[in-house]
Amino acid sequence: MELRELDPQDEQRVRAFVVATAGASPEAWSWTPARIDREWRSVWSTLQLPVATILAEDEGRILGMVCCTIVPVDREPGAVITNLCVTLPDRRRGIGRLLMLRAHDIARAAGARVAALQVAPTQQAAVQLYTALGYSPVKESEDTMVMDLSGTTN
Repeated sequence: MELRELDPQDEQRVRAFVVATAGASPEAWSWTPARIDREWRSVWSTLQLPVATILAEDEGRILGMVCCTIVPVDREPGAVITNLCVTLPDRRRGIGRLLMLRAHDIARAAGARVAALQVAPTQQAAVQLYTALGYSPVKESEDTMVMDLSGTTN
């Protein structure tokens, strides 16, 4: 397995991956082809904005991805981690953790001292992963977690 940054030529393969992983969630089961196209245009434009979108691949098959965007936080760079997803058959193999670690490395290289993400409290596996990596819930928000990136290599 290799981790690499998104290339614009990846669009069709990433679209198929996103549609497949979104299709695993109950809220997406009723989506029409038109809705999938609308959602994809939104996702693809988002993937073009981050400092990095990282793909996990094995023999040309996308296993997972994550995005890392650098934003100002109290006049210093901070990272926002979004779109972490791993295919259902490839979950629980450490791919999400590897993607997050790469996102943290990219954030640190860009000068970020803190990282934030949003996760639904009902996504227990994701919350466990983020907690194991060092993220903590934000008291004012039920779905936001933050991590201090300075001095840690988690």
